[in-house]
Amino acid sequence: MYLKKLKSILNYIIGIIMPNNCLICKKIIANGYFCQEHFKEIDFISEPSCTICSYPFEFEIEEDEICAKCLSKKPQYDELTAIFKYNDFSKKIIFDFKYNDKLILADFFAKLIHNSIKDYSDDINFISFVPLHKKRLRSRKYNQSALIAKKLAKISKTNIVFDLIIRKKNTKPQFLLSKSGRKENLKGAFIFNKKYQDLIKNKNILIIDDVFTTGATIESCSKILKKNKAKKVYIAVLARRV
Repeated sequence: MYLKKLKSILNYIIGIIMPNNCLICKKIIANGYFCQEHFKEIDFISEPSCTICSYPFEFEIEEDEICAKCLSKKPQYDELTAIFKYNDFSKKIIFDFKYNDKLILADFFAKLIHNSIKDYSDDINFISFVPLHKKRLRSRKYNQSALIAKKLAKISKTNIVFDLIIRKKNTKPQFLLSKSGRKENLKGAFIFNKKYQDLIKNKNILIIDDVFTTGATIESCSKILKKNKAKKVYIAVLARRV
């Protein structure tokens, strides 16, 4: 009881000395990462949405809704979960996380993903992430997807594999390229780390990435894992283009 009361007093003092601020407008807030006004700007993806790629629908179609794109060509992955739509606000907070050292957002993003994958989280054997090339990692100093994956692994008590997929080719940023250019850009970009061949055989893998655009990066990573006998490949991304 004494320790609990002491902790409460310490938290109160810390709150006065170092108040919690909205990451956008710096307004002092009681808890969380954003003030109420800015939190409302996050456009969360909710049902109804495609049960494979999370593409949101304007109205409910049927119980197991699948979008036209996934029906015409099933993705290499089994299911993708996207937290919010890629708009001006989500673009800003992801950019700040990736390039402006707002690393505190890793906790926020990991918690959102953890809450969104509860339907299949018990089926996941290992967590990994889309890797950066070593040159880009040196210049950026951290892989944003790896930070989220690490936090998520701790929350969900799931094993994480840091070097499951290796980025062999230092590709151009995908957003600078056309759809066909993106596919060409990723040819030979990723290789599977063969030391994990027995480990992932018939296992379910969750891959973390930040933004889903055309899906070329995710498709490439999923194809590699399926080729090396992974049973199921789940994907979790922060945002997807709609």
